[in-house]
Amino acid sequence: MTPSRYVTLQKAVCGYDILALLPFALPFVNVQHLATMGQVNALLGGDVWPVFDPIQLMMVQLLGVIGTGWTVWRWRNVSREIGIFEGGLRLLVAATLLGAFVQTGQPLLLMFAGIDVVFGVALLMGLRLREVRPATV
Repeated sequence: MTPSRYVTLQKAVCGYDILALLPFALPFVNVQHLATMGQVNALLGGDVWPVFDPIQLMMVQLLGVIGTGWTVWRWRNVSREIGIFEGGLRLLVAATLLGAFVQTGQPLLLMFAGIDVVFGVALLMGLRLREVRPATV
């Protein structure tokens, strides 16, 4: 993988993260987002997820804010080191999702784990690069 393709990969992963995490960061939107995810989970053969109480929704919102902020920071500060770190984190998140899937059998968790494994392995390809510098305009 070339350094420019690695930068493109990192920014593509950031784009996915914005789409996936921003709805959690927004009050009232996060309730609907969770309900939609529960419906998709049911379509995949799992259960419809229960409605969260206000404290649980606040925790979801905090996670969304932190995750979205981390994503924006990564977008603006692309580097080999951040990509490798993110790749490792993604594999840890995938392991957590797989553990939750084993405990609950909810198929949407397996889908998200698969996405994180693919992104994690791809980002760890940065280990083969010496240096990554985003193109300046």
